[in-house]
Amino acid sequence: MDGNFNNGQYQGQPQYQNGYYNAYPNPGVAYTQPVIPGIRETVREALRSTPFLIMAITFSASLVMSVINMIYYMVAVNTGLSTLSDNSFEKILASGFGSSFMLVLLIPMVITTIGLWQIYTGAGKDTPIIKGFGMLRGICVLCMILFILLAAISGIAIALFAVGAGLLSALGSTDFGDFGKIAAVGIGIIIALFALYLVLVILATIYYYKLNASIKRIEDGANLGYMTGNISTYVIVFTVVGCVTSVLTAITTIITATVGKAINSAISSGLMLSQYGLGDLEIVSSTVLNAITGVFSAVFVISMALFLGNLHKKLSALGVR
Repeated sequence: MDGNFNNGQYQGQPQYQNGYYNAYPNPGVAYTQPVIPGIRETVREALRSTPFLIMAITFSASLVMSVINMIYYMVAVNTGLSTLSDNSFEKILASGFGSSFMLVLLIPMVITTIGLWQIYTGAGKDTPIIKGFGMLRGICVLCMILFILLAAISGIAIALFAVGAGLLSALGSTDFGDFGKIAAVGIGIIIALFALYLVLVILATIYYYKLNASIKRIEDGANLGYMTGNISTYVIVFTVVGCVTSVLTAITTIITATVGKAINSAISSGLMLSQYGLGDLEIVSSTVLNAITGVFSAVFVISMALFLGNLHKKLSALGVR
């Protein structure tokens, strides 16, 4: 027997038809996928481009700054708690829970950093890039789950406040009429804010869903030379919006660091540290670290938008839709 079977049987080697179709060996069933010439080279070239390299560098820098911030937090809190006994519940809660929570938050950043560098270094080789893409897609799925949970919590909160608003509105016909009307208006505002938050959470969930699909398409393009579709336009637009918000956040944080006041995340940490007798110096230092991290985050998002936009444009020129 010559080992080469046609007529629907297993084929020992992939068959190429005019350079556009690749039949992948599969016992019993022949499977074909359209292969557009140049996709593999284009995708791998983009993964080795300057914007993607900047993405890997800035995200790694953000990870380093987060580690420094965590160490600073642990040192600052332990210094503030030094007057308490070692077995103090307050000391154990503040140092143990806070440190553990920050460590958990660092895990997705570590995975993303490793994934980015594996993709960048692997794009220059002929071997398939598997682990790096798998890590990034895993983080996308994790973010989707978290945002779905946030959406569910927001929906429950809206329902509860709506019931409360109905009960307070009923007080309008009683001797507590003015109180009932004012409270109902206040709850109505809270419901509106929760509704806006719910919309944003849903948009973020859709973003990570489409980002996960786009990463899968890039993976297929880099490894197999075909794509089931182009990078999602929704992802590109949402990333561009993220550029604006991240730049504004970075500028805001830099300003607050300059004037020595805590806005955004530094406010909560400053209030917590003040309970243990720490002064403004610690608050300013924490804000400076947040400002530096904000700059790295802004550069990362801008580089990501450039990477996705340029790759989308090149793939469109090749005929990927």
